[in-house]
Amino acid sequence: MIAIIGILVALLLPAVQSAREAARRMQCSNNMKQVALALHNHHAAFGRFPHGNYNCLDHTFHTPPPYGGDYQCIGQSPPVTNPISFNHQDRRCWAHDIWPYLEQQPLYDRFTEHMNTGASALSFLESGTIIPPLICPSDPTSPKTFTHWNGGGGTTSQGFSGNMVVCAGNDFFNRGGFPTSSQLNGIFYAVSKTRVADIRDGTTNTALVSEIILSPDKPSPPSDGWSGHDIRGRYHNPAHGGVLFSTMWPPNSDEVNDRLNWCSEDNHAPQAPCERSTADMFVLARSYHPGGVNLGTADGAIRFVTEGIDVEVFRKVGSRADGEITGTW
Repeated sequence: MIAIIGILVALLLPAVQSAREAARRMQCSNNMKQVALALHNHHAAFGRFPHGNYNCLDHTFHTPPPYGGDYQCIGQSPPVTNPISFNHQDRRCWAHDIWPYLEQQPLYDRFTEHMNTGASALSFLESGTIIPPLICPSDPTSPKTFTHWNGGGGTTSQGFSGNMVVCAGNDFFNRGGFPTSSQLNGIFYAVSKTRVADIRDGTTNTALVSEIILSPDKPSPPSDGWSGHDIRGRYHNPAHGGVLFSTMWPPNSDEVNDRLNWCSEDNHAPQAPCERSTADMFVLARSYHPGGVNLGTADGAIRFVTEGIDVEVFRKVGSRADGEITGTW
């Protein structure tokens, strides 16, 4: 009898696990839908989607005009004639800008007061606050509230990290250096000001938001000084591109490492491989959902994109105005 019960349990367990993951994936999709709607609510209020980053990618402590004044990203105008003495909005990103539309208005008000002093988002005292819609419950590391920071002696956290990331395009984040990060072909990038009207490939054909897998952290500084410092999903210190993704390769690619200047090469989640590099950085869409990832398009719809999607088709999805329409995908 005991053996029979054991066999029945063994048969039922996969079905139970599958049902639980289906529920988690649905919650993840619902969270992403909230993020997509929040991005559109920002567009309705300001006439554009939020900046992907307020810094040029991989260039910290400085912000380009109109927030700073000591340099410009390529293609920005007019030229700066009266540089200001410090740079506003350092380490800010799109995630902060949609807080009011995710029922976080009081937190946003305190954050705005903090940023208006000329401080960095990295030093916001409430940076550890968890924003539920930015989480995917399928990720066992999420919500992540601690990220090792060498600058803090290994004892200071860099705040809340989540799974939701927005699309920078279908290429590297900073090919040739940080100035090019203001000229990416997705909806979100350095000081981007993308409008719906700029999405000439069609909102149903253009990626808006997807998800990533978070890597676990260590609560104390590792011996090599790097192992716990993984920037992916790190909203309060996003200047290196960890809150964006590229459609350069299909979701969950196991033959391609994410490439970032700060990532846990020896402490990453197995499904989120990475390599450290300051050049040609990118992050791919990844999830624990069997077979693919949730992805939101610029029309606000959420769909499931399989790992087997044709690479050229997925690249077209990442670009907002390359003139190549994907058709059915």
